[in-house]
Order: sequence, then structure tokens, then C-alpha cells
Amino acid sequence: MTTFDHIFRYRGFAARCFGILLCLLLFCTGAKAVINKGHILTTLPAVKDSGGAVFDSTELQGKYSLFAFFSIYSESSDDLFTFLDRVQAKYARNKSFQILGVNVDPGDESVSSYLKTKQSPFRVLLDVDLALSNRFGIKQMPTFFIIAPDGKVVESVSGFSPSVTQEINSYLQDLLYKPENNEPTPQNDHAARIDDLYKEKKLISTSSPHKAYCANGKSLLLYISSDHILWTFDALREARKEIATDVETASWSPDCKAIVFSNNEKSGIWIKHDDGTIISVSPEGDKPAWSPTGDMIAFVVDNVEIWVFRLSTQKRWRIAVNGNSIEWSPDGTLLLVQDDKQRLWLISPFSRFSLIKGLFNDF
Repeated sequence: MTTFDHIFRYRGFAARCFGILLCLLLFCTGAKAVINKGHILTTLPAVKDSGGAVFDSTELQGKYSLFAFFSIYSESSDDLFTFLDRVQAKYARNKSFQILGVNVDPGDESVSSYLKTKQSPFRVLLDVDLALSNRFGIKQMPTFFIIAPDGKVVESVSGFSPSVTQEINSYLQDLLYKPENNEPTPQNDHAARIDDLYKEKKLISTSSPHKAYCANGKSLLLYISSDHILWTFDALREARKEIATDVETASWSPDCKAIVFSNNEKSGIWIKHDDGTIISVSPEGDKPAWSPTGDMIAFVVDNVEIWVFRLSTQKRWRIAVNGNSIEWSPDGTLLLVQDDKQRLWLISPFSRFSLIKGLFNDF
């Protein structure tokens, strides 16, 4: 689908006609250049707000500005206002931040009535001739821009979904949060921010058979949903990210910059780094476990064999033929292996079959 095919909730025949007209106007009279992330704004067309006051680019100076281009005929318009109201409330005391809703509808009574019912605390600009929309190169409703005090576009995103709102929240959190004099000292800053975010419990996943915090990531965790999708979730930024599909088990690297995972239906074990790089560990196997030293990964093949993969050499070898679960020692020098009789063994990752010691010799 293109343009607004999937987002307009038409309110009668007149609204349907307007939706079609708006699409034509934005595409046929649009700006010659689209403003993207990294662009620096120097001037903007002057427009009036819903109260009749004139807005121009001088009012961007010294502030972070969240522009939200919207139409009242968009399916997401009500939810959009709710989201923006919450953002405004969250940063109400921050004088270096402002929200600028930009309505692209014609200036008629329907728009005026709709905006009055919202009574939003943020400023709404009326782009009746699409001067701002054309300047920004808008092609979809809603579209968001975060502008830095120096006029630089630090983020732009279109559409309205949980992932979009999480992305906006995440950027604003990074840009705007600054502890005040009466707030905790920097070393306790992380705990204070987490406490503020989770005063009420929040649902992360409706069904997750596998989960793990990253030991060094403070607020970073991974989980696998019931449909075998691997996600990461940053509790501090309230943002989740899809890592891979068809996943059965997963394990963090010690530095939290990569995840090793095994497939559910397809064979194989893979590493995915936070920059998107993917490395194949083995064409078969499951239950991968990253060593604390970060250089080795142990895994199980056919539920009976224990293998080790070394990242520095890209080599793998078998160290045991009777084991179905593994755990690394804290210093990364030994593997604790359990076999099908629930016996525990300590094995060197370099031993290649030689057992150092059976902890339970009841066989």
C-alpha cells in the first residue's frame, strides 16, 4: 500500500473526497527535497497556530522540537493525540522541549471542532496550504521529526504503531533526561530512572518460554515469544527490537553486543551482533551458551553431544558424547555438563573427549 490507503477512516463522503485530494496535493505539489535525518533546518514557512498566533523558525532556537504532522481523518488521530499528551506531560517541566502538532487539513469547522474537543496542552499549527508539509516532504500521515536546538533533524519516522512510539520515546529519553539538583547522584541515576518508569508493572510479552537478562547491560534483556521470534527489550528506553525468527534458545555475549541463538525448525546456530552482522557457528545444534571470557560458545548436538566453537579461530570441535545441557564456570575454564541420567560432569572446553572429573559417579 502507498500513501494513506491503509490509514484513513473516512467520516462521510466529504471526508473521503478530502482524503483523495490530500494525497494528490502532497504528491503533486510536494517539495523538491525531502528533509531526512541529519538535515539542518535554517528557515521554515511561517504558519498560524490554532489560536491565531504566527509560528516561524525562530521559535525552534534553543529547544528540542517534536513535529507531528497529522490529519483528523487519519485512523490513528485519536491515539496520536493520546500519545502526544503523555509525552507532553512527561516532559512538562523541561523548558528546552516543545511539541508542535501540524494539522494538514483545510481550515474548516470540522477541524476546529475536533481540535477543541482534544484541548491538548501542546501547540497545534494549521498547515492549510501545505507549506510546511511540502517543506518537509511529507508523504504519509502521521510523520514525526525531532529537531535539535541547532536546527539539525536528529530523527524522522512515519506511521503510527507501538514500534514507532517506542522509537520516539527512546530518542526523547536519551536527548532530554537530565537529573535535577534534588535528584539522585549520577551513580544512582540508572536506578532512579528505572524506578520512575516502572512504578506500575508493565507487560513485556504475553507468552515467552525463554528469557534472559544481559549481566552487564543493566536494563537489557532478551526473550523468545511463543511464535519463536527473538526480541531484545531495553527497560530503560522502553524499546524492543526484533532480532531473528524461528528461534528456539538464545544466549547473550558477555559484553551484551551480540546474541547466539539456535533455530527452532531449521538446523543451525548463529551469532547476530548489534550492528546486524550474522555469523554461522554450526549447521546443527541447540542450547548455545556463551563463555564468560567471550571467545567460546558451547552447544548441544542431537541432545547427546557437546561441542565448542571458538570465535578467534572460527573452529569447532566435540568434547563429549554424552550430555544434553551445559553451563560455563564463572572463569570460563570449565563446562558443567549434565547427561541423560542427570549425572554432572566437569569438562575442559579443550579436552576433546577427556573427562576431568565426574561429580556423581553413581553408574
